[in-house]
Amino acid sequence: MKAGRWFGGEGVFGASGAAPSAVAVLLHGGPEVSLRKPWRADPGRVRLGAFVPSIQHAASRMRASASDGEHASGFSVAVVRVSYEVRGWNGAARSPVADVENSLQAIQAKVGPVPVALVGHSMGGRVAAVLAQRPEVAVVVGLAPWWPDDEARHLRAGQSVLVLHGRGDRVVDPESTRRQVLAARGRGVAADWVGMPGGHGMVSNFRSWHALTADFVVSRLFEAWNAKHSM
Repeated sequence: MKAGRWFGGEGVFGASGAAPSAVAVLLHGGPEVSLRKPWRADPGRVRLGAFVPSIQHAASRMRASASDGEHASGFSVAVVRVSYEVRGWNGAARSPVADVENSLQAIQAKVGPVPVALVGHSMGGRVAAVLAQRPEVAVVVGLAPWWPDDEARHLRAGQSVLVLHGRGDRVVDPESTRRQVLAARGRGVAADWVGMPGGHGMVSNFRSWHALTADFVVSRLFEAWNAKHSM
Protein backbone atom coordinates (compact mmCIF):
# COMPACT_ATOMS: atom_id res chain seq x y z
CA MET A 1 0.00 0.00 0.00
CA LYS A 2 1.01 3.56 -0.59
CA ALA A 3 0.92 6.13 2.20
CA GLY A 4 1.49 9.85 2.50
CA ARG A 5 0.03 13.26 3.21
CA TRP A 6 -3.32 13.43 1.52
CA PHE A 7 -6.43 15.62 1.71
CA GLY A 8 -5.41 17.43 4.86
CA GLY A 9 -4.57 14.23 6.65
CA GLU A 10 -2.52 11.06 6.49
CA GLY A 11 -3.75 8.86 3.67
CA VAL A 12 -3.36 5.17 2.92
CA PHE A 13 -4.48 3.92 -0.44
CA GLY A 14 -3.97 1.18 -3.01
CA ALA A 15 -0.57 0.10 -4.26
CA SER A 16 -1.23 1.52 -7.73
CA GLY A 17 -1.94 4.97 -6.37
CA ALA A 18 -5.05 5.04 -8.60
CA ALA A 19 -8.06 7.13 -7.64
CA PRO A 20 -10.15 5.24 -5.06
CA SER A 21 -13.74 4.12 -5.51
CA ALA A 22 -14.60 5.43 -2.03
CA VAL A 23 -12.95 7.07 0.96
CA ALA A 24 -13.13 6.31 4.68
CA VAL A 25 -12.26 9.30 6.85
CA LEU A 26 -11.12 8.56 10.42
CA LEU A 27 -11.87 11.22 13.05
CA HIS A 28 -10.20 10.87 16.43
CA GLY A 29 -11.46 12.13 19.76
CA GLY A 30 -10.26 14.91 22.00
CA PRO A 31 -11.13 17.00 25.05
CA GLU A 32 -14.18 19.23 25.20
CA VAL A 33 -11.99 22.34 25.48
CA SER A 34 -8.38 22.66 24.32
CA LEU A 35 -6.53 24.99 21.98
CA ARG A 36 -3.37 22.92 22.10
CA LYS A 37 -2.17 21.36 18.89
CA PRO A 38 -2.40 17.57 18.81
CA TRP A 39 0.85 15.67 18.84
CA ARG A 40 1.69 12.75 16.59
CA ALA A 41 1.51 10.21 19.43
CA ASP A 42 -1.79 11.57 20.78
CA PRO A 43 -3.67 8.52 22.13
CA GLY A 44 -6.78 9.41 20.14
CA ARG A 45 -4.83 9.54 16.88
CA VAL A 46 -3.06 6.27 17.63
CA ARG A 47 -6.33 4.56 18.60
CA LEU A 48 -8.01 5.48 15.31
CA GLY A 49 -4.91 4.75 13.28
CA ALA A 50 -5.22 1.11 14.24
CA PHE A 51 -8.42 0.95 12.16
CA VAL A 52 -6.54 1.71 8.92
CA PRO A 53 -5.27 -1.84 8.24
CA SER A 54 -8.60 -3.33 9.33
CA ILE A 55 -10.47 -1.34 6.68
CA GLN A 56 -7.84 -2.02 4.03
CA HIS A 57 -7.93 -5.75 4.74
CA ALA A 58 -11.74 -5.79 4.56
CA ALA A 59 -11.60 -4.11 1.14
CA SER A 60 -8.98 -6.61 -0.03
CA ARG A 61 -11.16 -9.51 1.10
CA MET A 62 -14.09 -8.11 -0.86
CA ARG A 63 -12.01 -7.86 -4.02
CA ALA A 64 -10.56 -11.34 -3.54
CA SER A 65 -14.00 -12.89 -3.08
CA ALA A 66 -15.49 -11.23 -6.16
CA SER A 67 -16.40 -13.61 -8.95
CA ASP A 68 -15.64 -12.87 -12.59
CA GLY A 69 -17.69 -9.96 -13.83
CA GLU A 70 -18.57 -8.60 -10.40
CA HIS A 71 -17.94 -4.91 -9.85
CA ALA A 72 -16.25 -5.65 -6.51
CA SER A 73 -13.05 -6.71 -8.29
CA GLY A 74 -12.39 -3.07 -9.17
CA PHE A 75 -13.50 -1.58 -5.86
CA SER A 76 -10.96 0.24 -3.68
CA VAL A 77 -11.14 2.26 -0.49
CA ALA A 78 -8.75 5.01 0.55
CA VAL A 79 -8.41 5.64 4.27
CA VAL A 80 -7.63 9.14 5.55
CA ARG A 81 -6.83 10.20 9.11
CA VAL A 82 -7.67 13.88 9.42
CA SER A 83 -5.29 16.12 11.36
CA TYR A 84 -7.04 18.70 13.55
CA GLU A 85 -5.52 22.13 14.09
CA VAL A 86 -6.33 22.00 17.81
CA ARG A 87 -7.32 19.14 20.11
CA GLY A 88 -10.65 20.38 21.50
CA TRP A 89 -14.23 20.92 20.36
CA ASN A 90 -14.26 24.38 21.96
CA GLY A 91 -17.94 25.22 22.23
CA ALA A 92 -19.52 27.28 19.47
CA ALA A 93 -16.21 27.29 17.58
CA ARG A 94 -16.62 23.56 16.82
CA SER A 95 -12.93 23.62 15.98
CA PRO A 96 -12.50 20.22 14.27
CA VAL A 97 -15.55 20.63 12.04
CA ALA A 98 -13.80 23.14 9.76
CA ASP A 99 -10.74 20.89 9.53
CA VAL A 100 -12.83 17.95 8.38
CA GLU A 101 -14.86 20.08 5.97
CA ASN A 102 -11.62 21.22 4.35
CA SER A 103 -10.50 17.61 3.98
CA LEU A 104 -13.82 16.57 2.43
CA GLN A 105 -13.62 19.44 -0.04
CA ALA A 106 -10.08 18.39 -0.95
CA ILE A 107 -11.25 14.82 -1.51
CA GLN A 108 -13.94 15.98 -3.91
CA ALA A 109 -11.52 18.24 -5.75
CA LYS A 110 -9.05 15.38 -6.18
CA VAL A 111 -11.17 12.33 -6.97
CA GLY A 112 -14.68 13.64 -7.55
CA PRO A 113 -17.91 12.83 -5.71
CA VAL A 114 -17.00 9.35 -4.48
CA PRO A 115 -18.94 7.90 -1.53
CA VAL A 116 -17.44 8.80 1.84
CA ALA A 117 -17.63 7.09 5.23
CA LEU A 118 -17.04 9.16 8.35
CA VAL A 119 -15.73 7.04 11.23
CA GLY A 120 -15.44 8.98 14.48
CA HIS A 121 -14.51 8.06 18.03
CA SER A 122 -15.82 10.18 20.93
CA MET A 123 -15.50 13.83 19.82
CA GLY A 124 -14.78 12.56 16.32
CA GLY A 125 -18.17 10.88 16.39
CA ARG A 126 -19.74 14.27 17.07
CA VAL A 127 -17.92 15.73 14.06
CA ALA A 128 -19.11 12.83 11.92
CA ALA A 129 -22.74 13.39 12.91
CA VAL A 130 -22.60 17.15 12.34
CA LEU A 131 -21.19 16.63 8.84
CA ALA A 132 -23.60 13.83 7.94
CA GLN A 133 -25.69 16.33 5.99
CA ARG A 134 -23.02 16.58 3.29
CA PRO A 135 -24.25 14.80 0.14
CA GLU A 136 -21.12 12.68 -0.36
CA VAL A 137 -21.39 11.15 3.13
CA ALA A 138 -22.96 7.73 2.56
CA VAL A 139 -21.82 6.01 5.76
CA VAL A 140 -21.46 7.20 9.36
CA VAL A 141 -19.89 5.12 12.12
CA GLY A 142 -19.87 6.41 15.68
CA LEU A 143 -17.47 4.69 18.07
CA ALA A 144 -18.61 5.64 21.57
CA PRO A 145 -19.66 8.95 20.01
CA TRP A 146 -19.94 12.09 22.13
CA TRP A 147 -23.44 13.28 21.23
CA PRO A 148 -24.41 15.68 24.04
CA ASP A 149 -26.81 17.78 21.98
CA ASP A 150 -28.90 15.21 20.08
CA GLU A 151 -26.32 15.08 17.29
CA ALA A 152 -28.16 12.14 15.72
CA ARG A 153 -30.68 14.66 14.41
CA HIS A 154 -28.16 15.43 11.65
CA LEU A 155 -28.32 11.87 10.30
CA ARG A 156 -30.46 11.48 7.21
CA ALA A 157 -32.43 8.83 5.40
CA GLY A 158 -30.42 7.11 2.70
CA GLN A 159 -27.31 6.84 4.86
CA SER A 160 -25.99 3.72 6.55
CA VAL A 161 -25.27 4.38 10.23
CA LEU A 162 -23.65 2.18 12.86
CA VAL A 163 -22.97 3.10 16.48
CA LEU A 164 -20.78 0.86 18.62
CA HIS A 165 -20.72 1.77 22.30
CA GLY A 166 -19.13 0.10 25.30
CA ARG A 167 -21.78 -0.75 27.86
CA GLY A 168 -19.35 0.17 30.64
CA ASP A 169 -18.48 3.60 29.21
CA ARG A 170 -18.16 6.16 32.02
CA VAL A 171 -17.14 9.05 29.76
CA VAL A 172 -20.08 9.10 27.33
CA ASP A 173 -23.45 7.64 28.30
CA PRO A 174 -24.18 4.63 26.06
CA GLU A 175 -27.89 4.79 26.85
CA SER A 176 -28.03 8.31 25.40
CA THR A 177 -26.57 7.23 22.07
CA ARG A 178 -28.85 4.19 22.00
CA ARG A 179 -31.92 6.41 22.43
CA GLN A 180 -30.70 8.78 19.73
CA VAL A 181 -30.17 5.91 17.30
CA LEU A 182 -33.69 4.63 17.98
CA ALA A 183 -35.06 8.13 17.32
CA ALA A 184 -33.11 8.29 14.06
CA ARG A 185 -34.58 4.94 13.02
CA GLY A 186 -38.00 6.40 13.69
CA ARG A 187 -37.21 9.11 11.13
CA GLY A 188 -36.33 6.51 8.51
CA VAL A 189 -32.55 6.43 8.98
CA ALA A 190 -30.94 3.01 8.48
CA ALA A 191 -29.17 3.10 11.85
CA ASP A 192 -28.06 0.36 14.23
CA TRP A 193 -26.69 0.50 17.78
CA VAL A 194 -24.51 -2.31 19.11
CA GLY A 195 -23.53 -2.58 22.75
CA MET A 196 -19.91 -3.64 23.20
CA PRO A 197 -17.94 -4.97 26.18
CA GLY A 198 -15.77 -2.53 28.10
CA GLY A 199 -15.62 1.23 28.27
CA HIS A 200 -14.76 4.32 26.28
CA GLY A 201 -11.30 3.35 25.05
CA MET A 202 -12.37 0.41 22.84
CA VAL A 203 -9.73 -1.77 24.53
CA SER A 204 -11.85 -4.71 25.67
CA ASN A 205 -12.37 -7.09 22.76
CA PHE A 206 -10.78 -4.55 20.42
CA ARG A 207 -10.75 -7.04 17.54
CA SER A 208 -14.56 -6.99 17.49
CA TRP A 209 -14.58 -3.17 17.37
CA HIS A 210 -12.23 -3.30 14.40
CA ALA A 211 -13.96 -6.14 12.56
CA LEU A 212 -17.48 -4.75 12.93
CA THR A 213 -16.36 -1.28 11.87
CA ALA A 214 -14.28 -2.40 8.89
CA ASP A 215 -16.86 -4.83 7.52
CA PHE A 216 -19.65 -2.27 7.86
CA VAL A 217 -17.67 0.56 6.27
CA VAL A 218 -16.48 -1.47 3.30
CA SER A 219 -19.77 -3.25 2.59
CA ARG A 220 -21.85 -0.07 2.82
CA LEU A 221 -19.39 1.99 0.77
CA PHE A 222 -19.48 -0.74 -1.86
CA GLU A 223 -23.28 -0.62 -1.91
CA ALA A 224 -23.20 3.16 -2.40
CA TRP A 225 -20.53 2.93 -5.10
CA ASN A 226 -22.25 0.05 -6.89
CA ALA A 227 -25.63 1.81 -6.84
CA LYS A 228 -24.05 4.87 -8.41
CA HIS A 229 -22.40 2.82 -11.17
CA SER A 230 -25.53 0.79 -11.86
CA MET A 231 -27.64 3.82 -12.69
